[in-house]
Amino acid sequence: MSAVPHQFVVHTDRARIDGRFRVIVFGLGGLVVVLFGLAAALAASTGSALAMLPIAISALGLIVQICLHCYAWGARVAVETPLVLSPTGMQLCTHRGWVSVPWAAVASLSVRSVLGNRILTFHLIPGVDRTSPGVSSSLPAGQWKRLRRVGLQLGDVGITPGAADVAQAVRYYTSGRVGVSA
Repeated sequence: MSAVPHQFVVHTDRARIDGRFRVIVFGLGGLVVVLFGLAAALAASTGSALAMLPIAISALGLIVQICLHCYAWGARVAVETPLVLSPTGMQLCTHRGWVSVPWAAVASLSVRSVLGNRILTFHLIPGVDRTSPGVSSSLPAGQWKRLRRVGLQLGDVGITPGAADVAQAVRYYTSGRVGVSA
């Protein structure tokens, strides 16, 4: 990143998100088919439908996991521009709403790795909420309790440019005032 523009816009990389979730959803779906086949074979060989109950319950649990992953998949691709950085602050968009925060309300940016995936977390200064000066949001009031506790988070999978470029842009826009730890 040689020159940082007036706004630094992070876009959703739909192909990477689709590739990640497709493997998970179809893998779990294949496992459900195998489990139901195994349950049917067990019921046919024993002559008791009760014998297949534990396997069928496990398969139903996997169906719930598939539904949750499909929801997360749709939520990730629904937002075309999840993050916009500017000289005055940042705006983070999710499928639930958006939040705009001035740099004065951001304490730090941390980049941590969870299961090999990097997560960007913008930690807010204690006491910042949706009524603070310069802060605007469409998120429900209940979401702010979590935001104050864990910060504004964005996963590195499926965004372009990546976490390193976002960290460099934060350093540039805040002149180093917002600490960046990677």
